[in-house]
Amino acid sequence: MKRLVLHHEGSFLEWSETLAAPVTTGMSKSEIIEYLCGEGHVRPAVIKAIEQAAEHGVARIDHDKPSENPSFQEIIEANRAGGKKAHQDPRQIIEELFVKRESLF
Repeated sequence: MKRLVLHHEGSFLEWSETLAAPVTTGMSKSEIIEYLCGEGHVRPAVIKAIEQAAEHGVARIDHDKPSENPSFQEIIEANRAGGKKAHQDPRQIIEELFVKRESLF
């Protein structure tokens, strides 16, 4: 499953490109680093991805070219994060996952 790191106003989360939905809720920088390393990713690659996500809004952990990543807005707009894989209002995703750091469900 292709995974991305999304960043919005100091909050990071893991997003599944395959499912077009979040894998986690928002986390601090240190929390997402700990989480991704715990998932088996190599720390230097995680740090690089977090830095790219902070700069560009999105990054792949195993990908060095930020210009080839979809934009944060494209990802959020094309989501299937609602019940039964339905489209979820992007404003709700941002509010619930990044700001409140709560699950959509």
